[in-house]
Amino acid sequence: ERRNYARVKLSIPLDLLIPCSKGEETLHTMSVNVSLNGVYCHVNRHIPLFTRTRVMFVNPDHQTTPAPIVSQCDGIVVRINPEHEERDRHEYHVALCFQRLFQSQREALHQMICSYPVESW
Repeated sequence: ERRNYARVKLSIPLDLLIPCSKGEETLHTMSVNVSLNGVYCHVNRHIPLFTRTRVMFVNPDHQTTPAPIVSQCDGIVVRINPEHEERDRHEYHVALCFQRLFQSQREALHQMICSYPVESW
């Protein structure tokens, strides 16, 4: 195992902010698994490799602030399957690596991961 942090199978709501010709596009998805290094999810459109994104973890049950966003960080697409856009395809499997994660973000992410019930592989 080459990973610095273990992956945990969790379904956490995510918003991915992707740069596009109109500024930014938001993709709503759920994580398949997550670690302190990155997240794996399915999206409804192709995102080119090495695209920089803003990853926003959403907690719909969060009631102490008006915004349901728990944590956000920068990410980069390091894997997408299939690698090329396919006509009439509406699901792509994407691996995102977190970029420049501050210690406070890493701690918040760890707490959030621990607050969800772990799903079995």
